[in-house]
Amino acid sequence: MAPGKGRLMEVSEIASMLNGRIEAVIAALKLDGRGERGDFVAYNPRRADADLGSFRICTGGPKQGVWKDFALGGEAAGDALDLVAYVKDIAKRDAIEWAKDFLGLGGADPGALKRARRKART
Repeated sequence: MAPGKGRLMEVSEIASMLNGRIEAVIAALKLDGRGERGDFVAYNPRRADADLGSFRICTGGPKQGVWKDFALGGEAAGDALDLVAYVKDIAKRDAIEWAKDFLGLGGADPGALKRARRKART
């Protein structure tokens, strides 16, 4: 079924919606850091991180929502949905449920899905 025609959401669509709202995701995850040249540079909440610099989340452009901890050599990286799973230290399926709630899609209401898709495009 074509997107927006009553089908359930794909995981990639949920990740894309989160990517589009990455600054709100960063705030919801309570990451400690600062904006720097199109990135949010944060302390890695999963390791003893004494200095800002290696844990980066792209906040704009075509890579918006993509993140990586360069100190870990790429072991920790991905899209906004992966970021949720990583920061909260939860399984991907649990991150999907968190994302649905965050995006207002918890009840799988077709109207809510349509509104969330519209909001993700703006």
